[in-house]
Amino acid sequence: MPGFPLVLQLIIAFLCPCLTGFSQTTNSFYQFVQDQSRRQYSRVPHEVLAFYYPWYGQPPGRDPWHGYDTNQHEIFGTQRYPVKGPYSSHDVAVIDWQIDQAKAHGITGFVVCWWEASAWEAWNNESLSLVLAEAEKKDFKVAIEWAIAPGEGQGQIDRAVETLSYAVQHFGRHKAYLKVDGKPVIFPYNDVMLHVPVAAWPKIIEGVRARAGDFIVMADGHQDHYAYLFDGIHSYSLDGWPWELQIHLQTGRTSRLGVPVLPERREDCPTLEPDQLPHRQPRLRLPQSLQI
Repeated sequence: MPGFPLVLQLIIAFLCPCLTGFSQTTNSFYQFVQDQSRRQYSRVPHEVLAFYYPWYGQPPGRDPWHGYDTNQHEIFGTQRYPVKGPYSSHDVAVIDWQIDQAKAHGITGFVVCWWEASAWEAWNNESLSLVLAEAEKKDFKVAIEWAIAPGEGQGQIDRAVETLSYAVQHFGRHKAYLKVDGKPVIFPYNDVMLHVPVAAWPKIIEGVRARAGDFIVMADGHQDHYAYLFDGIHSYSLDGWPWELQIHLQTGRTSRLGVPVLPERREDCPTLEPDQLPHRQPRLRLPQSLQI
């Protein structure tokens, strides 16, 4: 790409003010950006993905249903009574039904909300394993939405490397897991993007690659420098569709991947009416340039 080194220099200059201690890491950061620019993708699947929440049906005190009356079809932790009632995310029959419903509406994969491999998150880890197992039977894809990156400084980096390495090794190698050129795809949630400093990302990504193998990182949002730091970008929320993202990808300013993910149907949050929800429309059509 003619003039690309100049573009990189401008991007680095733009990033400098927001990088703590950047003067000590300029060379390694610049090298990481250059290395990222050389990454190419030859076998990119075209998918329509929807966020999926795995935490329903947990023991009292942790269950987001917050109590219910099956006789009256009342439930206290959601806006509407679920079609399947207060189901458990560990119910394989429900998972099968959810995948079938998704496929019937043109959805090809779930992006499952996931935190880390801790005892506290054992329920959600088991849910993810069950979804992967059922997805494999139905030619359906699954990926992880990495939801939290606690801590700060080197401690945050070390924990992120450990968490993502576990995800790549234990889930990313599954046959049903979403991959690009054989590399598992991970979607950091916006909260992660906000709490991980820009300068920490090369250390995290390189640390995971060294420990668990290569993987794809799809940043949440559409900051200009994301296209140079990450493999691609996506948007968690389509409220007020980010047309800047569409323009950014359509004009070919970068060779990065782009993913539109359908708005979530989160049962414990207020939602639009069904006829206002894009994922209630059969065979939702998306711009080809925005499909992964």
